Amino acid sequence: MAFWEFKDYVTADQRSPILEWYGTLDEDVQAAFDLLVKGMAETEDWDEVKPRRRKYKELTRQHEGLCELFLKVNERSFRPIGILRRETREFIFLGGCEKVGQGATDPEEAFDSALRLKQQFDAGRGVTREYFY
Repeated sequence: MAFWEFKDYVTADQRSPILEWYGTLDEDVQAAFDLLVKGMAETEDWDEVKPRRRKYKELTRQHEGLCELFLKVNERSFRPIGILRRETREFIFLGGCEKVGQGATDPEEAFDSALRLKQQFDAGRGVTREYFY
């Protein structure tokens, strides 16, 4: 039973940043990503577990309004990025990245790009659709 719904944001020019990023991932990372989304969709209370064991983090400062999910595969750290909407139990994907060093991501500036997409979403440009895992 799904308690949460995952959606992907589709820009006004019909791009899906999460699917573009997902397509760059190795098959084992894609499989782990799908399991993460399925598991989180079926978890009623994301805050039930201890803070250090949670699979997400709401961002602050220059990226306030964004949320990152935690995905680790073979010592590599990936961060699907999106908007957490607690009131409707939705997570809207805006993109993703791999953490590749102290503050560095691949692709570069992934969090800044996600923030720009959030601003477009907030302005009513683009749509969301159900994300299928």
